[in-house]
Amino acid sequence: SGPRSLRGVLHAAGVLRDMLLRSMDAVAIRYVFAPKALGASGIHHIVSKAPLDVLGLFSSVASVFGTVGQINYAAANTYMEALAFRHRLIGTVGWCMQIPYVIGAVRLEDSQTRIML
Repeated sequence: SGPRSLRGVLHAAGVLRDMLLRSMDAVAIRYVFAPKALGASGIHHIVSKAPLDVLGLFSSVASVFGTVGQINYAAANTYMEALAFRHRLIGTVGWCMQIPYVIGAVRLEDSQTRIML
C-alpha cells in the first residue's frame, strides 16, 4: 500500500523558568514561550490544510490560575488555547486541554531550568 496520511497531532511541551516579571528579559520569555506557543504555531502552519481527525494541544491551568513567577508560562498556555479556539471558529478540528500540575511528575533539573516530562 502507499504512504499513510497524517490523521492527527498531539502537542505536549513545557519548560519552566520561574522569575518575577521585573527580572524577566526577552530570553527568559522566549525560552518558555517557544516550546509551547511557537511549537503549536509551527504545527498549525504545517497542518492547517490537512484534513485531520484530531489536533490536540495540552495546556496548563497556569493560563487561568498562574503562580508567582510564571507569567511567561501562563502566556504560552493562553496562546495555545486561543489557537485551538481559532481552529474551531474556522471549522477545523482543534482542542486544548488544561492539565493541572501533576505531583510526582518526572523532572530534569539544573540550577536554572526545570523541564517537565
